[in-house]
Amino acid sequence: MINRLMNFFRLEKFHAPTQPSWDAPYKELFEKAIRFTEKCGFATRRFKWLDRELINPDGEFSLITLRNLGITDPSASAVQCLKWAHYLQPELERTLDTPVWLTIGQLWTEKTALFNPSYDDLQRWTQNGIQHVDLVGRSGVNLHAWLTLESGEIIEPTLLSSLAKVNPGVYGKYAGAWVWGRERALNNHRYYPMLVGQEAGSAIGDRSIIPLLARNVQELEQLQMVVI
Repeated sequence: MINRLMNFFRLEKFHAPTQPSWDAPYKELFEKAIRFTEKCGFATRRFKWLDRELINPDGEFSLITLRNLGITDPSASAVQCLKWAHYLQPELERTLDTPVWLTIGQLWTEKTALFNPSYDDLQRWTQNGIQHVDLVGRSGVNLHAWLTLESGEIIEPTLLSSLAKVNPGVYGKYAGAWVWGRERALNNHRYYPMLVGQEAGSAIGDRSIIPLLARNVQELEQLQMVVI
């Protein structure tokens, strides 16, 4: 039985969505992301789904996390989702006193893919990093990163700041704000988890031609550019 299960996981086919109308619950997709992460060669921690919500609606956890890290300008997170999610993850675990998972995948509006990497893209990036060819014709990297709790709640620390940067007339007042909650309840956006964990995120960042990770707050708030 164990051998059959191992063979199933090795042979499992991974297909990313081409439209935002999938029916699978976030829990099921996240477990699939864990299997894909392990297929890419990264160990993952034990994950235990919880029925209760873990985040207090008042959002105090976000202020505590920013203060503990010495971050004074959370709006600097605009278009730097991997860097910020990766940097925030350890401190969020301490603040919330619960496991928090870096999560990488697709982000959709009701009809449009804002970021839609394929599983092949993600596997290639964990091996070789993001290179010039991945940036041609784009204003940024084609992936999105956020954080997932074992309750299934998502923490989204960068999207509103990114929207504020792109369209300040409409979203400017939300610069620096975070959102959190269940996958289907976040600003009419849909999140499709594909790759999880600090180890996988570090592999992408460390092997890329642009600095996608931060070692300190100064690097965190600095927007890196590359000429292609």
